Amino acid sequence: MAFDIEQFLGNLNKEGFHKANFFNVDITGPGIPVGNDVIRMRAFSAEIPGRTLSTTEYRVYGPLRKMAYASTYTDTRVEFLCTEGLKEKRFFENWQDRATGTMADAPRAFERNNVSGGKYNAGYYDDYAKGTITIQLYNEGGMHGMATHKFHEVYPIGIAPMAVTWDSADLIKLAVTFAFRDYTVEPNLPQGL
Repeated sequence: MAFDIEQFLGNLNKEGFHKANFFNVDITGPGIPVGNDVIRMRAFSAEIPGRTLSTTEYRVYGPLRKMAYASTYTDTRVEFLCTEGLKEKRFFENWQDRATGTMADAPRAFERNNVSGGKYNAGYYDDYAKGTITIQLYNEGGMHGMATHKFHEVYPIGIAPMAVTWDSADLIKLAVTFAFRDYTVEPNLPQGL
């Protein structure tokens, strides 16, 4: 069958392409209510992570076969625009303190959050891995639901360094890497994919 350029262009015009800047991010976690506009509006960029299959090699006769037994998810990263005083950074550090209790005011942070423990005492997984991230993609008309990825059992595992310099008047951005157990995709993807 010969390549039909008219059919190809017709499919492109019908389906279109998704632009990277049509998205929003909702994060819930300790102290963040669902639909928090402050966090949502400060999410500057986000990653929809990849996924790989964990396999084991198996052979009865002939070449090896790789048999899949589990999905492995890569961590995801969200970048936030920071306000004066860097309260976003403090928020995510306090969330990390639920896991490890590493900051000097950790005992007070734990008491405020009703979590038992003290400085350098590890927290319980169910106390710190209770967040969600929802990344919604929408079309040029602003319609949500083009694709929605929801991440479960989320918590921040990395806060990237932030550079400050006399050389620039750029906005300070905070990059946070999140671990999660798994994610689901809402059934709004185009048919046939």
